[in-house]
Amino acid sequence: MFFTTTETRMSMVDLEDLAEVASITLTKPGHAGATYELCGPENLSLSDMVAAMEQHFGREIKVETTQNEIFATQLKEHGAGDYQVDTLIKMFQHYNEHGFVGNPNVLMWILGRKPKDFSSFILRTLKSKI
Repeated sequence: MFFTTTETRMSMVDLEDLAEVASITLTKPGHAGATYELCGPENLSLSDMVAAMEQHFGREIKVETTQNEIFATQLKEHGAGDYQVDTLIKMFQHYNEHGFVGNPNVLMWILGRKPKDFSSFILRTLKSKI
């Protein structure tokens, strides 16, 4: 349900980068008590992500978004309570209205390198399926 518009922009972090950050901050000195805002290296819209996937997959991708009522029902079927459902829907509505973009400098500082972009995620995923 995250996106309900194709132009909402997000700064998503590759899960491999997130795992590496967790490893670094949990095992190296200097991170105790620290709070870090982690943002990926690109502010991508759903349209941007679909275009990248179409390029790498070599086929057209049709996007359908889930309406709040359907999303709420699915969450409840998986055991989420009313408070959890209402909070998630409000959070996602805020993201869809305002985006969720940021600066990747903190992520780059912790990793000691440039974070992975969306295209590298797609290519890595394709290689793992071969």
